[in-house]
Amino acid sequence: MANENQWCFAWMRRKPENEAERAALVKAAKWNAGDIITVSFLDGVPSIQQKVKRVAKSWVRPGMANLRLDFRSDNDTDIRISFRHSGSWSTLGTECRFVSRPQATMNYGWLDENSTDEELRRVVLHEFGHALG
Repeated sequence: MANENQWCFAWMRRKPENEAERAALVKAAKWNAGDIITVSFLDGVPSIQQKVKRVAKSWVRPGMANLRLDFRSDNDTDIRISFRHSGSWSTLGTECRFVSRPQATMNYGWLDENSTDEELRRVVLHEFGHALG
């Protein structure tokens, strides 16, 4: 199978105990309107990092999410992106704040210099969708 290493998951700190709590946990992970979300790269090729950054910012264009992405060079950020681990995944919303630094809160395991712009856009929009809640 061509896509056997291309999978995604989003995760939270703990499993909800019942359906009512499940909804509350997702709501608890929501960003507030106008929040500034800090983002950094833990590793990866600079040219791919720039493409990820450009695509991610399409989430916060006028008329989209009422949030701001602030890409930084240090790793003291909310979202910390890696390309080292298997699969493609992200924490949900503000759950990234509970992940110890400098651990990744988002990963793009199969994106590299051979990835098409279409594939990169699809995967980045998907994972930032999880991260933005």
